[in-house]
Amino acid sequence: MLFDENFDFFGLDFDSLAKEELMKQTTDYDVLSADEGFLRGNMYKNEFKPYKNYTYRKISPVGKRDQLLFDIMKYDFAINDLNLVLDLHPDDTRLLELFKKYVALLCEKELE
Repeated sequence: MLFDENFDFFGLDFDSLAKEELMKQTTDYDVLSADEGFLRGNMYKNEFKPYKNYTYRKISPVGKRDQLLFDIMKYDFAINDLNLVLDLHPDDTRLLELFKKYVALLCEKELE
């Protein structure tokens, strides 16, 4: 029989196997700053693979309003990107502290 009475496929618990596999993966990410990550579109140094000869340019906001919008956008991006990894590695305290730091900075900017 392909399924047992608990509807496990061949009697394997895939949830526990997936958790074990995730725990084996390293969580030692080389995290970039919010500025650099926002411009690259990725917060992790080893994950950036540019398309052909693509190079990103530094953004230079003109005026206080543009600078504030840029800061809000980069911190929001950093929070979302860190959140994706924290979903897979909730015990990584280094990433969690960085996440909290960017949340605090975003809240500060939104109050301005």
